[in-house]
Amino acid sequence: MEIEPAIPFPIELQALIDNRDFKRTLILYLKFYKSYSNTDIAGFLEESLQNVQNAIDKWKTQGSVEDLPRRGRPLELSPELKEMIIMKQMEDRFKPAIEIFRELNTEGYEVSYDQVKRIIRTVFIKSNAPFRIKISEENKIKRLQWIEDHERWRKVKWAKVVWTDEKMFELYPQRGRKYAKILPDEYPEDFPRQRLEVSPKIMFWGAISGHGKVFFDVVPDPSITSYTYSCFLHQRAMPVIKQTHGKDFLYQQDNAPAHRGGLTSIYLESANVKVIDWPPQSPDLNPIEQVWNWMAGKIKTKSFENIEELRDCVFDLWEKLPNNNVLAYIEKLQNKMEYVYNNNGEEYIDHKERES
Repeated sequence: MEIEPAIPFPIELQALIDNRDFKRTLILYLKFYKSYSNTDIAGFLEESLQNVQNAIDKWKTQGSVEDLPRRGRPLELSPELKEMIIMKQMEDRFKPAIEIFRELNTEGYEVSYDQVKRIIRTVFIKSNAPFRIKISEENKIKRLQWIEDHERWRKVKWAKVVWTDEKMFELYPQRGRKYAKILPDEYPEDFPRQRLEVSPKIMFWGAISGHGKVFFDVVPDPSITSYTYSCFLHQRAMPVIKQTHGKDFLYQQDNAPAHRGGLTSIYLESANVKVIDWPPQSPDLNPIEQVWNWMAGKIKTKSFENIEELRDCVFDLWEKLPNNNVLAYIEKLQNKMEYVYNNNGEEYIDHKERES
């Protein structure tokens, strides 16, 4: 049988790939249809991150990837217009430059997107501030009272506390994050970054104590209620905790609605679990927060194709977490209590530092 010759490709493949408009269209496809990060797109297409961002910005500003005819050098902005750009950014520190550009065009001002960005970059600094706890004055008093009530506890008693908490890990933790534009003499901590709920998530629940790691598992229903939480404790967590500690332990949990709900209280009482009181707005005093920080620091360097890969990685990190780290986190509680007390109930400021 005679083999027919291959049908030639209409145009040279490399020429198509190198076509500027085609590549920009491909960037948009990978970004908005395949949900690739800018970094992944740049690596896949062997392009610079700046070119990837430029293609996205071009689409957002003009609704096209094509280069529009140049109208000559943009006019120099007047001092009044520069001041208007700055004021619009001052009114909303999280507003993207593209929104300011659109507002000005709608209002009839002749200004380019690049000019708006240039003014903002000249005046402001992009903030990478972490989330901060805004503790109310009432809760500061409660935190101080809690410290006074527990400051005489000895290490032996603290070692009996089973510290617990939930933690949500995101598949794409860097996406959907908005940063503030701050002035050079301002502090990033005063402008905590905002988050957009756009990334698939999975919730974990962990417990540690003076024994080290105690229990770790996925919470079946992330929208946790008093019913699902009490079922989780009864069926999965509490049998392991009691097997490790017997009856001689104190149970810690924060004041989340599911933890304070009636069904949870009934279950813990019926199971003869002694629950220690906990001050509101106090994750900084919970040693397990440092476990989450340790994990988050490791996960930050990785990327995942799907939620299953993320899940396996988090479980692997729990297995690799040294018990010595856990014991050190618990022992650090006394220093945290002293700091909070000496600072009138304010947040322990370095509790979110990443541990290596």
